[in-house]
Amino acid sequence: MPERNAAATSSQSFLPVATSAITYSANLPTTPAANLNTGATQPGVILTFSTTPAAPSFTNGDTVSVTQGGVTTNFLMSDSTAGVPAVAVPPQVAVTYDSTIAGDGFAQLEAAIPGAIPGVTAATDANGNLKILGTSASPVASASATLAGGETASVSSATDIAFASNKVNFFDAQGAAHPIDVNWTKVAGTNDTYTLTATSSDPTITSISPTTSTKIVFNVVDDPLTGAKAGSIKTINGAGSALGAPATLPLTVTFGGGTPTTQAIGFGLGHFGLAEQTTMFTGTDVNFIAAQQDGLPPGSFRNLDIDSHGLITLNFDNGARKTEFQVPLVQFSNYDGLQGQNGNAFSTTVASGTPSIHSAGDNGTGSIVASSVEGADVDIAAEFTKLIQTQRAYEANTKVITAVNDLLQQTNNLIR
Repeated sequence: MPERNAAATSSQSFLPVATSAITYSANLPTTPAANLNTGATQPGVILTFSTTPAAPSFTNGDTVSVTQGGVTTNFLMSDSTAGVPAVAVPPQVAVTYDSTIAGDGFAQLEAAIPGAIPGVTAATDANGNLKILGTSASPVASASATLAGGETASVSSATDIAFASNKVNFFDAQGAAHPIDVNWTKVAGTNDTYTLTATSSDPTITSISPTTSTKIVFNVVDDPLTGAKAGSIKTINGAGSALGAPATLPLTVTFGGGTPTTQAIGFGLGHFGLAEQTTMFTGTDVNFIAAQQDGLPPGSFRNLDIDSHGLITLNFDNGARKTEFQVPLVQFSNYDGLQGQNGNAFSTTVASGTPSIHSAGDNGTGSIVASSVEGADVDIAAEFTKLIQTQRAYEANTKVITAVNDLLQQTNNLIR
């Protein structure tokens, strides 16, 4: 009898498998076309300070001005640790910061600009460059900074380019499919940075965290020190890893109802330093290649396969394959000692010895040939040879009898 695998379940159906990992592959363009922008952000400005590649230090009383829609808003940097913090005079906007905390001034300014100017976005990079973008109705026209420390800021144009999203499907614990929209945006003023945001138009999904954009920086050239290749992922949200380590973004999908209410999915972008899966090479648009996930919907039994080792694999209509059984082979110390039974069967005897059960191909046992009919256990060529010899002998004997009969007839004729 076939042996059932201990981990096997029902052979008639395949239970759904919730997606736990998605493998995403795409190439992001180094020089994207501005007319492909699907986002709400419009051209703005980038303030590049003379202290680059280090961010400048704000001093109590420094100012930053932003002009949008013909209106200029002045931001006054007020050091909370100074003996006499600067006091904003309306319509100035006070930006309170702590000079003892590195980068705190930039962080507070980055948060204050969108709050004071609706529709405007502001972000600083690792070098302290400040990017300010407006809206289609009121684009940011200019920006300037007056710093007591003597640092100067040059102004250049900026445009974040948001591309049309790629849809990636996954399965929940019930086997239902849901889409994830993968949104890529090229960060203005950089030649190596993109942001990724995962959203969904599925009404059963209330959110996908992280809800904020994830910043991904790519290697522009080969790094001989680390071995990282051009076009590969360098950092995710400012954090790098060893060459070849998985570059995976952990996602948490929250459903509006049902069980479970959340589902964790590892969104695999490739490996740090290896130019594979998600890369950044020449092009103008995002080239989505493929997305694979490890979830499955429910499935019904379709057919089965048997290999040379006797393993029986069940195939289901959802693409799943499951090995549940194995056909064993039995060995005897004396096969000639087996006793024949009706129906081409044999039973054990004392002479045959105790049966020993093995897998096909183990300990000298034979192999199993699936979908084949058992052949005869005789040498067909030898049997045909014997048949021909017998036929020839019969033919020779008949010739002798015929000759004798003719001779007798002639003898009788002579007597007459």
